[in-house]
Amino acid sequence: MNSERDLTILLKSGDHLAFKKVFDCHARKVYAYAYKFVKNKSQAEDLTQDVFKRLWEKRALLNENKSLNGFLITLCYHAIIEQLRRNKAVYTGLTEGIENEYLAPDNSNAEQLEEREIHSIYKQAINRLPQKRKEIYLLSRHEGMSNMEIASRLNISVKTVENQMTAALQFIRFYFKSKDLLISLLFLFLFLKK
Repeated sequence: MNSERDLTILLKSGDHLAFKKVFDCHARKVYAYAYKFVKNKSQAEDLTQDVFKRLWEKRALLNENKSLNGFLITLCYHAIIEQLRRNKAVYTGLTEGIENEYLAPDNSNAEQLEEREIHSIYKQAINRLPQKRKEIYLLSRHEGMSNMEIASRLNISVKTVENQMTAALQFIRFYFKSKDLLISLLFLFLFLKK
C-alpha cells in the first residue's frame, strides 16, 4: 500500500487488513482527541473503539480523495457529543430527585427559564437561516448526518455542505453574541441539542 488513498480504497472495499492498518495508524490520534474532551482514560478508550466500529460500518461513505484522519475526527466528535448527551441524561435522572428536594425553587425556576430562553433564541437563529442552509444545518446537527451523507441526500457537493455549515454556524454564533449569550451557545451545542 503506497498511500492513504490506496488504504482508503481497500478499506472502502471491506479489506480487513486495511482496517487493521488504519486502526494501527490512527487509534492513538483518535484516543488523544477523545481524551482531550472527556478527561477519562476508560471513556476515551470506549470512544476510540466506537469510532473504529463506526468507521467499519460507514466505510462505504469514505472518499479516497479526502483525509481519512478528518473522517475519523468527525466520527469521534459525533461519538463525544452522543456520550455527553447520555451522561447528561443519566446525571439528570440521578439528580432529579435530589434537586427537587434540596434546591431552592427559585434556582430551579431560574434555570428552567434560562434553558427555555436559550432554546427560544436558538430556534429564532435557525429560523432566520436561508431555507437550504437551514436544511443542511438541521440534517447535520439534529439528525447527525455527515457532510458526505448530506451532500448525497441533497445531490450537492460536499464543499457546498461545508460552506453552508460554516455560514450557518457563524450566523448562529453572531446571533447569540448579539443577545449576549455566546457562552450559553456552547452549553446549548454540547448539552441541549436533541
